[in-house]
Amino acid sequence: ALQSTGRAARVAAAAAARLDAAPDDVDARLRLAYARRALGDVAGMEQVLRAVPWAAFPDRTNREPRDLLQFP
Repeated sequence: ALQSTGRAARVAAAAAARLDAAPDDVDARLRLAYARRALGDVAGMEQVLRAVPWAAFPDRTNREPRDLLQFP
């Protein structure tokens, strides 16, 4: 959706600004990762996601699962 609507660069900039203000903002980090992927920057997306301790990567062991709420 970010790619097809042309909003990826704008979302990436906003998410990066939020991360500058609050480096532990996981929501902003995920938005930045998706925006970078939409912009074709797969390496940048991975770099952003690797800062999330529970993000699953093949080379990580003992990952802590994230608690997710069930939607109705």
